[in-house]
Amino acid sequence: MKTLKYKGYVATISFSNEDQVLIATVEGTPGIADVEAEDMSELKITFEDAVDEFIAYCDKQNQYKMQKPELKEKEKAETPLTPDKKSGRK
Repeated sequence: MKTLKYKGYVATISFSNEDQVLIATVEGTPGIADVEAEDMSELKITFEDAVDEFIAYCDKQNQYKMQKPELKEKEKAETPLTPDKKSGRK
């Protein structure tokens, strides 16, 4: 499957036969909507614009670090396991 990458964000590319457009779906970041375009160059530009707008929005809301995909993964790796209160398991 083809992907686009920009500033740490990754989008998978699909094609809609019904609408005859390419669609980029950003992985791991629900705050960025899917973007559509008629060709790959337009899709790349639209995807990068969407990422830049998302980063600007999050930065304005002081949420950028919480939303950047690679930081989310790093935070998960650094989160210590805690016992499950119901079962007592880790």
